Amino acid sequence: MFKEETRNAFHNLLKAISVNDFQQINEKDTDGCTILHRAAQVSEPEIVELLIKKGANVNERNNRNETPLHLAAFLGRRKNVRALIKNGAEVNARSNNKAVPLHLASLAGRIRIIEELIDAGGDMNAIDKFGCSPLNYAKIYPRVTSYLEKKGVNMRDVAPMYGKANEAIEEIMERCNRGPEGEVMSFKEVVELMEKESLLLEEK
Repeated sequence: MFKEETRNAFHNLLKAISVNDFQQINEKDTDGCTILHRAAQVSEPEIVELLIKKGANVNERNNRNETPLHLAAFLGRRKNVRALIKNGAEVNARSNNKAVPLHLASLAGRIRIIEELIDAGGDMNAIDKFGCSPLNYAKIYPRVTSYLEKKGVNMRDVAPMYGKANEAIEEIMERCNRGPEGEVMSFKEVVELMEKESLLLEEK
């Protein structure tokens, strides 16, 4: 998932933390990500909590202007989402394309993450630079649509995010739009894969 340089930096920083050397805790890699960005994607919530306790900036931005919460939300790391929110993460922080974490969670079909973000004050009507709200992304997934309707959200008049807004998919999905052998996947294939995988991988 990560470049070798990024993996090495991540492990080196974790090692430094283990010996109480926190001078580089907000240092960034070539993608502009701090160790907290990376931990939010792959580590246990205890690590996320420790990093914040030792001075990691919970609202630091990477080169896409994404916070650790954006990344945890996109990848369905529910416990990390909770830890970040508990420690002051901006629930409606905007990335370069004006996406809030709910845009990414909805794009990935992360029902439990959507629930966590809404409960924390996430804005389901926030509009990104493509003119789409999280609801437009959520409408792609029948099970997410059904979930939101049960929560009282009127999804009948919400348009699924197709057509011109595919630009949003291409930009947001840049990091995961390749198959297991490196082949480029179509938008339809990506959505089908994420619909399948989110059922298996999202934390309960």
